[in-house]
Amino acid sequence: MVESPAAVPEIAAAIPESAANSLLSVAIASSDPIACSSLRHMLLQTGLVREIHDWASAKAVELRHSQDVPDVVFLDLNGTAQSDFAFAQRLAKLRPSVHIVACSAKKESNPDFLLQAMRSGVRDFLQKPYDRIEVSSMIVRVHNEHSSEMPRPAVTGKLFVVLGTKGGVGTSTVSVNLAVQLAEFLVNPRYSWIFRVRWEMFRAFSI
Repeated sequence: MVESPAAVPEIAAAIPESAANSLLSVAIASSDPIACSSLRHMLLQTGLVREIHDWASAKAVELRHSQDVPDVVFLDLNGTAQSDFAFAQRLAKLRPSVHIVACSAKKESNPDFLLQAMRSGVRDFLQKPYDRIEVSSMIVRVHNEHSSEMPRPAVTGKLFVVLGTKGGVGTSTVSVNLAVQLAEFLVNPRYSWIFRVRWEMFRAFSI
């Protein structure tokens, strides 16, 4: 089962089209239908989730490529620790950037347990029943990390080099004044004729 924010009109309308590519894909690996439904509802309310996959059983999930692994996986620790962490390790091996969240009804404080979880690829822990604020803050943090890792379009421009023949001839002064004039031109393009006049004067006196 896959659910997306499109199923909730209010949330879909609030998401800008420009942010659609940065939304998270999530999977919930849990055999607890009540907790799974509650978590799904909280995730959709954040407006930062693109789709939610319902993995009723982690053992039944067939994963072969990194594309099969979503951005975030909520792993319910309802089986043996060895099998749950083995599945988490499998996810992390296929996609090292996956954010695995271990979910448990009790607060784990055993250092050996926590160390084993981290070694298997678990990055966060959530205690059931889920808290709306805790889930929301976690998704916001993961979304910010995910957005910062996305490739951004290259910024193109022009490079002006002011080279002095020797020290003390005013290279720094010319550079600063040129930068100021360019900044003024960008802020007020309607005064571009002033910039062109000053630029021609600069070229005339620098020859």
